[in-house]
Amino acid sequence: MINLSERKGDFVETFTGRKFWPLDPRPEDVCIEDIAHSLSMQCRFNGHCSTFYSVAEHSIIVAKELAARDYYPGIQLRGLLHDAAEAYCCDIPRPLKKHIVMYSGIEFVVQKAILAHFDLPVKILNHLAYLIKDIDTSVMVYEAEQIMPNMNNWTNGYATMPLKLKHVLGLSQKEAKKQFLDMFNKLINELK
Repeated sequence: MINLSERKGDFVETFTGRKFWPLDPRPEDVCIEDIAHSLSMQCRFNGHCSTFYSVAEHSIIVAKELAARDYYPGIQLRGLLHDAAEAYCCDIPRPLKKHIVMYSGIEFVVQKAILAHFDLPVKILNHLAYLIKDIDTSVMVYEAEQIMPNMNNWTNGYATMPLKLKHVLGLSQKEAKKQFLDMFNKLINELK
């Protein structure tokens, strides 16, 4: 039995019925099914796109881009999990997120707990961290060009790299969750 007074803040109940404390995240509270389910239910661009497009699908594309560049499975897995904390903290649009200082700190410690759960190092080489961020941004611009009905060229301010793959967007929630879990299992098995 968990003594609730021993944990900091309040918990959120997850899809699988677990309790997760975003202000006191612990690796043993992390569950990949909760991450895949939540990310597959969250719509990118704060829902302002022409069709439902999930954070899970975005994460899959980032991982596929890393694979297309022949990065090893550990880096592909980092790409797949780059937004995993949003399963417990929610996806906040970039223009707002950078101004919510406490949120970024919370998201960081949640991401740390997730990485620890999967025995992945928190720190990776700077050039690899920047690569994942650059691919994340390039994928975001590609997505916006495909599914933002009135984009008005807001993506012009982002430096992007050409994507190796052409992606067809718009997986269902169920399919995005399945593909996320399949990719996770494949990559985690390759690391063993």
